Amino acid sequence: MEQTDNIEALMERIKEQETMYEFDRIDEELALQMGFYVVRRARERGKPVATRITLNRRTLFSLSMAGTKPESDNWLRRKENLAYATNQSSYFWECWCEQGLHPFEWRGMSYEDYAPAGGCFPLCIKGAGMVGTLAISGMASHEDHALAFETVEKAVRGELDIDVSGLMWGEQPTEFATPAEDDSSAGLFFRTALPVSLGGLFELFPAGKNTAVRMIYLAAV
Repeated sequence: MEQTDNIEALMERIKEQETMYEFDRIDEELALQMGFYVVRRARERGKPVATRITLNRRTLFSLSMAGTKPESDNWLRRKENLAYATNQSSYFWECWCEQGLHPFEWRGMSYEDYAPAGGCFPLCIKGAGMVGTLAISGMASHEDHALAFETVEKAVRGELDIDVSGLMWGEQPTEFATPAEDDSSAGLFFRTALPVSLGGLFELFPAGKNTAVRMIYLAAV
């Protein structure tokens, strides 16, 4: 979503986005796919981000890319708090405040715990409403919001193209390898908080039209 001088029109667009896509269900596998999609898209743009996906405030996915700042986690927390308190995206409230309106005082909120800055988008279940959040921090706020919305849109449509089938609880990764120094297919390496049996260094790499995730070596987490 691009910035615009028409704040009221932008707020209406954000409200429309919040009602456009609802999930049939949200689980750990979907959260992994969404999280890896965010990382892939941020890497393509050359912009490191921190991202977290929660369901009823339980963290399903959390990762900070190399180059992010320590305060990114706090930004995620504050954006999430605002989304959960209002059942709306944090970007909507940033636009609200840009009009000179500050609802936090009469809502009993403090800026220490609630951030009116774009990047946290509500996750909604059909018939149940908002049940979780997808939060991103590290880019300009409108870019954080745009990537969050893009990820939700792709997820609902089944267009994430991220294979995490070998990384779920109780399953063994389908591929173990140490990439050669000249391996041109090597992608993005990172650690993530998965069960000990699956802990290790993972690689996000292109696999045809899709993006796959493979374990490079096992290590305790």
